[in-house]
Amino acid sequence: MTKEELLRQLDREERISEFYYLAINDIDRGHPIQELYNALKLYEAEEDYEACAGIKKAIKEAEHKTLKDIKHGNRFD
Repeated sequence: MTKEELLRQLDREERISEFYYLAINDIDRGHPIQELYNALKLYEAEEDYEACAGIKKAIKEAEHKTLKDIKHGNRFD
């Protein structure tokens, strides 16, 4: 893997994490999961795959874990 490819991959992972944490923050603040699904549709239409990946990860965790588990870093299995 070239240096440029590695940097692109790191940028991609950083964007996914950013959208994941933003979505988790929305959930923590009491926003309905449906709002995340609506945002997901918008990002899918824009073909922003990193945003979609982060939001989908947050939705999946929120559907299967408590916020306490998510905040304490317990990974989804």
